[in-house]
Amino acid sequence: MATNSLPDGQGRDDLEVCKQQMDFFKYGSKNGLSSHRINSFIIHGLWPSSGKTEGPKNCSSVHFDMNKIKNLTNELQHAWPNIYSNSAPNDFWKHEWKTHGTCALSLNTTGTEYLFFRKTLDLMKKYNASTFLSKMNITPNDTTPYVTKTIESVLQKKLGVMPNLQCYRYKLGKRQTYLLAEIRICMDKQFKLFKCPNGDSTLYWNRLSQTQRCYGGKIYFPEIKKINPLKENHKYMILLNFMRLQFFLCIGYVICCWYNVAHVYVGRNKHDEL
Repeated sequence: MATNSLPDGQGRDDLEVCKQQMDFFKYGSKNGLSSHRINSFIIHGLWPSSGKTEGPKNCSSVHFDMNKIKNLTNELQHAWPNIYSNSAPNDFWKHEWKTHGTCALSLNTTGTEYLFFRKTLDLMKKYNASTFLSKMNITPNDTTPYVTKTIESVLQKKLGVMPNLQCYRYKLGKRQTYLLAEIRICMDKQFKLFKCPNGDSTLYWNRLSQTQRCYGGKIYFPEIKKINPLKENHKYMILLNFMRLQFFLCIGYVICCWYNVAHVYVGRNKHDEL
């Protein structure tokens, strides 16, 4: 099957990098999460998008071959782990390649399975949100919120462009609390950064469930917690110690997102919105 990735003349030749940070897991979920200890941002994926509608997806019949990225295994396990305990370690990489990687074959830098994963790992190293924020004393904190504009300003200074922050909103008693969920950074297909589009969803990819743009005010950047055994009757949403980085490669844009993985809910499929 011929690839349908990044045809010339469709939309802008842009990419967007998105870093996602905060997520939650509800006790009682059917999706088992790995107890693999993660203490930094990790990768979600590199997703193509037309910039007009969601997708494309599954653009080619080129199959995933673990042997082609065997020498990247150590890096992938560290930076791009599969956080679901009920699937094989390479299942998530296979999913990301089949669904999204096959739509990035027309770019020289992502034109093979190896290059796709290599480039994603390199982007993770280059645009490390955790490092950018920690150098400005913005670190995980359970009790003291940060001003949204302060985080945006720090990232804008480091990147040279304004990022797009997404938050998770939940009700704690009578109070609405906002938690940092994503930091999206946009770039063109030559990987030159530019200001991300505004709005709750970026480049027409669905945002994660129950997340929205961080509009002003104060948001929390919680500490990484130790995971406790699941309890079916637990009524609270518990912060987990998982972070994931998400990249979306688009026909108009490439989106890369650092993602704090724990955003898994009862009834949600394992790879929903991944």
